[in-house]
Amino acid sequence: MSLVLEQLSLGYRRELIVNELSLAAGAGRLCVLLGPNGTGKSTLLKGIAGLLAPKQGRVLLNGEDLAGMSRARRAGKVVYLPQITPTGARITVFEAVLMALKVHGAVRVTEADLAAVRDVLDELGVAHLSARYLEQLSGGQRQLVAIAQALIRKPEVLLLDEPTSALDLYHSLHIMAVLRRLTRAQNMVTLVAIHDLNLAARTADDVLAVKGGSLQAFGPLHQCLSPELVHTLYGVEADLLTGPDGSLLVHPRLAG
Repeated sequence: MSLVLEQLSLGYRRELIVNELSLAAGAGRLCVLLGPNGTGKSTLLKGIAGLLAPKQGRVLLNGEDLAGMSRARRAGKVVYLPQITPTGARITVFEAVLMALKVHGAVRVTEADLAAVRDVLDELGVAHLSARYLEQLSGGQRQLVAIAQALIRKPEVLLLDEPTSALDLYHSLHIMAVLRRLTRAQNMVTLVAIHDLNLAARTADDVLAVKGGSLQAFGPLHQCLSPELVHTLYGVEADLLTGPDGSLLVHPRLAG
């Protein structure tokens, strides 16, 4: 299973945000999307998800152009979780995740469906919130529920836009570890936009770095993440250290 971008250009009206980006992402690997604010990360995720029509180029899943798929078929293969998710409905956490599972399936709820909801809530550590209403949750708790809604659909391509932005240190580490494990177990293509370089360095298999809508680096983490790349993306100096467990540590500093 593969996700291929061919000369993909994206934008809004006459403004070009992503410029002729090409790459091939393999399944079973967690790829982090790095880049400064306003550089096109969210636009790229929306384009891959089919929420934004390309100005040029194609997005291919297993050789098939996603633009040619029906909305329902595409939604069954590609799941996109934006930075901000709506929480207006007065439903419980359990009901919200169940609805995500059944959104494109049969209306009848089975015991297997109920078990699947319980399993994903337990895996994310939020089973104790099952009976709580969404409006009663903190921002971080709602973000965990949104991640559960994405994971329960078991997509081929999982796109997450800053999924750890409202989470504390424990939950950030836990969620990224779960994403990495499920990506491998379910052979997904997983692309996560993230700003925390140390969290990215600890959990990613691959790096996709963009700036100004153009590709700066793509490939295995240990080959791509470097002081030069950090400076190119963010304009800061950085030292890369190796932690006791062999993971990379990024120590940034402002020049001067």
